[in-house]
Amino acid sequence: MLINSYSCESVEQLRTESQNLAIIGFDLPITRQTENYIPSGVSRVDASDYVHELWKIEGEPVTSGTSGLCKWSESGSFLFTSISLSEEECEDLVKATNDAYTELLAFIKQTGQSNLIRFWNYVPAINKGHGDNENYKLFCTGRLKAFKSSGIKNDDFPAATGIGHITSGMTIYAISSVFKGKHHTNSKQQNAYQYPRQYGVSSPSFARATTLEYPNGNLLFISGTASIVGHETLHEGNLTAQLDTTKENVFHLLDKTGYSADTIQTMKVYLRDKSCLEETKKSLEKDFPEAAKIYTIADICRSDLLVEVECFCS
Repeated sequence: MLINSYSCESVEQLRTESQNLAIIGFDLPITRQTENYIPSGVSRVDASDYVHELWKIEGEPVTSGTSGLCKWSESGSFLFTSISLSEEECEDLVKATNDAYTELLAFIKQTGQSNLIRFWNYVPAINKGHGDNENYKLFCTGRLKAFKSSGIKNDDFPAATGIGHITSGMTIYAISSVFKGKHHTNSKQQNAYQYPRQYGVSSPSFARATTLEYPNGNLLFISGTASIVGHETLHEGNLTAQLDTTKENVFHLLDKTGYSADTIQTMKVYLRDKSCLEETKKSLEKDFPEAAKIYTIADICRSDLLVEVECFCS
C-alpha cells in the first residue's frame, strides 16, 4: 500500500526507515536534493508544523539511485523520480523545463514503472513576467514541448500541481507505476489543456485527478485545485468565496471518482499570504476534519488566486 503522511521527525531519522520512497522537504534551498530527499522550495506557514512530507510503501523493498540528473526510488510497484535545477540552469525557463521533462520522461519510460500517475512542479517566481513571458506560461510551454516529443497525448496527462516559491531553482518530481491509472476531467472546469489563448502560448498539461486501482488498494490523486470555474478565476480578492469554490471542485472530483471526504489521507494547502491561514484552516477543518494537512506559503499559478489545495485519498 502506498501511504502519504506528514512527519515532525528529522530527515536523518526518516532515512533509517527502509520503506520510504520519498521525503519532501520544506524551508530549504532546492539545491539540497539527494536520492530520496526532494526539496520543494516552499515554506511552511508555521515553524511548529510538520517538517517533512513522507511517501512510503508497505510490504515492498525500496531501492534508490541516480541516473543522469534524475534521482529515483522504486519499490517494484511505484517509482519516484525527481530533478532539481539551480537558479543558473533556470535562466531560460522554456529550455530548462523542456530539457528536465525530456530527461525525466525518458528515464521513466525505460523502467518497468512507466505509467504516469502524479507530477509536482515547484517553479521559481511563477508569476514573474508579463503576458506570454510570465514564468508559469514559459514553464507550460517547456513542459508541453517535452510531452509532445515523448508521444504523450492530452488524455495521458496525469494529475499535477504547478506552484511557485520564493527561493531559486526548480524541482520537478513524479510518481509513476507498473499499474495504469485513469485520468479524470472536472465538468465544472474546462480541461486545462484546452484553455483559451489568453492563458499562454501553451495550455497547462495536466488532468484534474488520477485514480489508480492495484492489488493492494485504490488511490485517488487530486491535482492542485483552486477557485476556477470553466477557465476563469472566480472571486478575486475574496478568500471566503475562493475557499468555497475550491471545496466545491474537490467535492465534485471525490463524487465523480467514487470517493468521500473521509478517504482523504492528506491535503497540502498553498497560501499566497500568511494572513489567509486562520480562515483557511477553519474552513478546511470543517469539511475535511480527518485529513492530515500542511499549510505552506507559495505563489499560486494565477496571481488572482489566494489558495490552492491538493489531496491524496485511499
